[in-house]
Amino acid sequence: LFASPLNCRHPRFCSASADVDSLFGSRGSFFCCAPTSGAFLANPPFDPLVVAAMARRMQRLLAAADAANARLTFVITMPHWQMPRGPHLPAWRSLRDSAFTTSALVLAKGRHFYVDQQGAPSPSRHETSVMLLQSREAAKEAPFTEAMQARLRSAFAMQSAGSDETS
Repeated sequence: LFASPLNCRHPRFCSASADVDSLFGSRGSFFCCAPTSGAFLANPPFDPLVVAAMARRMQRLLAAADAANARLTFVITMPHWQMPRGPHLPAWRSLRDSAFTTSALVLAKGRHFYVDQQGAPSPSRHETSVMLLQSREAAKEAPFTEAMQARLRSAFAMQSAGSDETS
C-alpha cells in the first residue's frame, strides 16, 4: 500500500507518485484507493502523521467491509514505537488498540532481517511490529493462528552464521 516500482513484487500497488508510477502498475495513493475485499500489505513511511492517517483510513475501510460482510485484511509492518514521548506512540497505539486488530506481534531487534535492494539480508536495528487488522468475515474465514504466527516469525528470522537453524 506504500510501495514504489523499485520495491514492489506485485503487478498492482499503491504509491505516492501515481503520475510517474502508473506506467509500472501503481493505482495511486492508498488514501485514494478504496479496497472492499482482499488482503493488503502496508509498510508505511515511518512518519507518525502518515501512520495515524493510515490507521483511520483502514478502520473506515474495515467498518465498511463489516457492513457488507466482506473479507478485508491489512498486514502492517512498521517500527515497534514504544518511546514514551513524542508523536510516535499514539500513532502506533491507534493500530495496536484498534477493534479490528486480530494480532500484534513484536519481532526482536537483531533477530529478524529485511532484504535490501541488492537482495542481501539486512539485520533489523530496531524491534518491528507486525499487526493484522481484519474485518469480522476475514477473521472468521482466515484466522491468524499460532501456527501462522510461528511461520511468519520464522520467515523474518535470520539464519545463524554457519548453521541451517533459524535463530
